Amino acid sequence: MQLSLDLPMCAVVSDEFTAEQSAAIARRSERLIVTANAGSGKTRVLTERFVRSCIDDEIDPAAILAITFTEKAAGELRERVRSRFVELGRRDLAQATEAAWVSTIHGFCMRVLKANAVTAGLDPAFEVLGSDQLRHLFELER
Repeated sequence: MQLSLDLPMCAVVSDEFTAEQSAAIARRSERLIVTANAGSGKTRVLTERFVRSCIDDEIDPAAILAITFTEKAAGELRERVRSRFVELGRRDLAQATEAAWVSTIHGFCMRVLKANAVTAGLDPAFEVLGSDQLRHLFELER
């Protein structure tokens, strides 16, 4: 897990997390990018950070932005957050997770553009081209 060298030391959230993971979970006063190898616990850290932000810092889930690389990863993160809230007896926050901004960068941009289509000069009914449609468009331009 790669974190800034100036990361302050903090108490371990649980015995299940390493010192670096605990630091990433506890450091919620600013944005954080978590990068690490597959299977290193990134999703667990992001899940706990999200949950602690809502419970300890009283942040509305809809005010949190979590970007992942794939739709599968975004779905898994959302489900883990929801499950963790249920585990902690916070069904209200589990339900509020539906409004959270957990998506890929493409999904995030689409949501922002859909919400602001007219301001962006777009038809509110715009759709993203599928890969077949995009391939066809490129063939037409050749």
